Formats: sequence, structure tokens, C-alpha cells
Amino acid sequence: MGAVVKSLAAAKRKAYANAERINRKVASDVLQGVVEGTPEDTSVTVGDWQVGINTVPTGLVNTPDPGGAAALRNGNAAILTAKLGGTVNIVNNQPHIDGLNAGNAVTKPAGFVERAVDAAKAGAK
Repeated sequence: MGAVVKSLAAAKRKAYANAERINRKVASDVLQGVVEGTPEDTSVTVGDWQVGINTVPTGLVNTPDPGGAAALRNGNAAILTAKLGGTVNIVNNQPHIDGLNAGNAVTKPAGFVERAVDAAKAGAK
């Protein structure tokens, strides 16, 4: 019976680790999608994507970040700390982000946030 218990415990640890990895990958894919999808005029909006684990980031970054490299680096570092059962919040607090996602920019189509979430969910299957 001891071998069965050990085997089940090992399977549980493996399943938990796999679920945690998938959770982090989905969050990272969403972050990548919203950063890439954000219309870039001054690059301040692109750089304002922030990640909070079990908390919602407030405030503005307000630092130019062409291509979103810093937002991705900082966000992915936070995502790596996420535990299964926790909440990963990906936010952009720029006041015009909703308008950009609604299509108020000519450089990128509307709905980039929704497309990022949908693509990340599809990639997790």
C-alpha cells in the first residue's frame, strides 16, 4: 500500500506543477498579446502594461517603452511568482487604453485585448 500512496503523491505533485506551468504560460501569452496589440504612438501606453499577483496594480508607469520590452520583462518576472489558485492581474492604467481597445487608433484594430485572451486560451488546449 505504501508504494501506491507514494505513486499517487508523485502524480499529484506532477499534475499540480503542470497546472501551474500552464497557468503561467497563459498569463504570459496574454501579456505578450496585449503588449504587441497595443497601438504605439509614444510607446508610453505600451510600457504601461503591469502585472500583479493577487493584487491589482494601480498608478501609471509613464515611461516610454518602444516595443514593450520592459513591460514584458517586468510582467513575466511577476508571472513566474504566480502560484496555482492565485490571481494574475494584467492591467494598463493609461486613461485612453479603453478607447484604443475600442478602435480609436488607426494603427491597430479594435479588440486587441480580447484577441490576446482568446489566443492564449486556445494555445493552452
